[in-house]
Amino acid sequence: MSSTDDINAIAEGKKAAGNAAFASKDYSEAIRLYTEAIQLNDSNHVYYSNRSACYASLGQHDEAAKDAQKCIELNPAFVKGYYRLSAAQLELGEVDKALEAVTEGLKKEPSNADLTRQLRVVKGKKAAAASKARQGGGGAPGGLDKQTFEEIRELSDQSEVTQRELAEVSANLQGCLRDQRRAQLTKTEVAGLGGDARLYRSVGKVFMLNSKKEIDTLLDAQATERAKSEEQLKGKKAYLENRLNSQKTNLNELLRQANVPQRS
Repeated sequence: MSSTDDINAIAEGKKAAGNAAFASKDYSEAIRLYTEAIQLNDSNHVYYSNRSACYASLGQHDEAAKDAQKCIELNPAFVKGYYRLSAAQLELGEVDKALEAVTEGLKKEPSNADLTRQLRVVKGKKAAAASKARQGGGGAPGGLDKQTFEEIRELSDQSEVTQRELAEVSANLQGCLRDQRRAQLTKTEVAGLGGDARLYRSVGKVFMLNSKKEIDTLLDAQATERAKSEEQLKGKKAYLENRLNSQKTNLNELLRQANVPQRS
């Protein structure tokens, strides 16, 4: 093992001890251990992230923000760094910076649950601060500040678009299910015919004569395609329902923080 490997192994040992101290809520001891790990290996972003969490737990948000920023510099893809930076900046009253940090993190990982919750918290704080600062009006409906009004309008527009898409997909799914029921009735009727029966089927404006076997093969192929379409439509419907619920949750949280009646 090289000397660098030895040093990194010792640093990892310091981190492990720091994790144990953090779990025991001994944040000062954890900071000391993470600092020693950083002194041994100052290129490991996780050490800064962990120490940032310790500083935040002690209410030292300036230091927490500095470590979170260093964590991001070392590894811009590590989204926990953006969360820690946003949380520290929010505690420092730097709401715009907190919004910028969490938004940047969500660009890296749009489905991250912690960042999504942090975004709602930041937007809520921003709306609450704007509500307190209002002095009886200023251009946006209901006395809302312009930025909060624009955020509410944007979320509302997104929700309406999703609702339209969901309605269209639901209608297509119902149509698919109706086609499947009709096809099944047709298949049942064809099955009751003699083996040498010949049937006409429409192809556009033309009627073609086919054997029973050919019709059975065609019906089976159509059933396979419709089943595949049903699965795809159900998946898209579930996705749109989840997206709509998320948009409504975010919108209602923003409305609540802005003291505006919420939507059902």
